[in-house]
Amino acid sequence: MWQGPARVGCHGRGVGRLTKRRLEVGQQDDQYHAAASPRRKASPYQKTSGAAHDLLKQVAPLASVAICQHCEVNARQFARLLGAAVVTSWAALLSAPILITSASAASCPDIEVTFARATNEPPGVGGVGQAFVDSLRSQVGGRSLGVYPVNYPATEDWPPSASAGASDASAHVQSMAANCPNTRLVLGGYSQGAMVIDLITIARASVAGFIAETLSADVADHVAAVAVFGNPTDRYLGGPISAISPWYGSKAIDLCAPGDPICSPGGLALPTHDEVFSTAHLSYKQSGMPSQAATFVASHL
Repeated sequence: MWQGPARVGCHGRGVGRLTKRRLEVGQQDDQYHAAASPRRKASPYQKTSGAAHDLLKQVAPLASVAICQHCEVNARQFARLLGAAVVTSWAALLSAPILITSASAASCPDIEVTFARATNEPPGVGGVGQAFVDSLRSQVGGRSLGVYPVNYPATEDWPPSASAGASDASAHVQSMAANCPNTRLVLGGYSQGAMVIDLITIARASVAGFIAETLSADVADHVAAVAVFGNPTDRYLGGPISAISPWYGSKAIDLCAPGDPICSPGGLALPTHDEVFSTAHLSYKQSGMPSQAATFVASHL
């Protein structure tokens, strides 16, 4: 406790006594922390009193100069100066970033859906993707279900857009397989999003501007199921994933709405605007297909 507003002279004797008292308090605080946690590993935050102690050593001479310039200063005001300096030191230490590794920052879900939305849909999983996820969530009991929306442009320029999606989806699925090996992975996509999934599952080579990002056999083993809607594989490869893929065929459901030109056999030309936005191709969300696919996927989890 400070006893009265004692004046401090220009020679700094009062400053010396005040600084000595503050340093003693800092030393006592260090000794308290050392005694209270003898077995705890030291951390940067446990050295705060020491930091304040060192800060007092640096501030005291400066304060002494300021006192000498004004000849005399109230001891209470000087104490406030030092107190503010200590608070500033605390704030600097506590505002330092705390780095946490990704492995400890987030737990792995029991199930995760990686879904690529359709052309021109806003970022996220899209309308069909959300209907699928909602239905699947209701069928997996108490298991946790995570969702990863593939990050890609989804523009009408399919080759570069779908290739960007394949790159993002492939990197994410590989990361999940490595860091969350017990998570059951589900891959899904609608329209151009289905093409994204094709490029990481059944594609064996890059062609016509579409760049394959094929997952390895080891990573494929982590994939529990695949669900795609309005997929152009029938148009380009002569059949759905469930019929033509040796790795994914038995665990894939590839749904095509009646009359949908995108997933019907036809020419090898890229989908046109009219085809992409045809009534048949836009019918999936309102149909029962998202729930049908979810029931299939749930049976493989």
